Amino acid sequence: MEIFVRLCLVRVSSLVLCLIAATVASAQNASAPESRIVGRALDETGSGVPYAVVEFVRDNTVVATRQADVTGAFSVILPAGTYEVRADAPGFGTTRRTLTLSASTPLRTELTL
Repeated sequence: MEIFVRLCLVRVSSLVLCLIAATVASAQNASAPESRIVGRALDETGSGVPYAVVEFVRDNTVVATRQADVTGAFSVILPAGTYEVRADAPGFGTTRRTLTLSASTPLRTELTL
């Protein structure tokens, strides 16, 4: 009987540890809060730069790339944090800007090339 009780306690303890490990792993894999950056790539006159390429960099890694539409508009959904935003288009040059994105608060920006 004593061996049976010990086996049951070991099994229950193992089950509890597995449940705790699964909960911790799930919490670590949960997505960070996200938000949207909406913007336009513009020339010096304020006109949209069609098809400009916009890169979003975090920790020296490009995490997203978008191509602006015909009016220079672009948007991206990213986890909250600080990003270097780079925009480039042939004949217009390159611009860089640092943006801080807050969770659930959309950010609007204009990038003049």
